[in-house]
Amino acid sequence: MKIANRMSVFMALSLLILTEFTACQAKADSFTVGVLNLSQDLDPALDGCKAGMTELGYVEGQNLTYIYHGPTGSISGLEAEAELLLEQEIDLLLALSTPAALTGSPLADRTGRRRSGGASAS
Repeated sequence: MKIANRMSVFMALSLLILTEFTACQAKADSFTVGVLNLSQDLDPALDGCKAGMTELGYVEGQNLTYIYHGPTGSISGLEAEAELLLEQEIDLLLALSTPAALTGSPLADRTGRRRSGGASAS
């Protein structure tokens, strides 16, 4: 059951990322993704996402850059990490958990950055 839940999360994130990148594909030749993660348990989901993006032609180091400082390890650290990522001119904020999405989404909205994750600010 745990694997099925992780696979569902991965698929949802992949679809959201694909939608975001397709929407802004005409605007840029390369993209920068800031990764907001609470727990190291979700690092495999990020690896899968990166593999999926590579299959779609978005190659890390060529036309795609990830900024990832590792998991925050606590919910209280998510806001500071989200702000740090958003200061770095990212094109997309990828939140790898619901707490990360709930923290990062309103901040991304205020800065006008695209966001992807499991929650909406509305």
